[in-house]
Amino acid sequence: TVTFRRPVPLGVELCCVGWLTQNKPRMFEGVGKILLPDGKVAAEAKAVYMRLPMESLMQDGQEVMHTEPRPDDLSEFDLPDPE
Repeated sequence: TVTFRRPVPLGVELCCVGWLTQNKPRMFEGVGKILLPDGKVAAEAKAVYMRLPMESLMQDGQEVMHTEPRPDDLSEFDLPDPE
């Protein structure tokens, strides 16, 4: 779910932040925000993701969904294993 709070002007630098709020064996939940240069929130999001086996992301041995950070990502992360 995305909630838009303020309009975003063209040509401005934005800050995107996100974090995990739940990490369970079958699912994980994350939230994020897009911040304007003055620190005000432009948009907020919350999503629940289901863990899937890698085989379900493959079709005829070919990856159908990219599951790791792309090289142009600003930062990479690893999801910790749930306890």
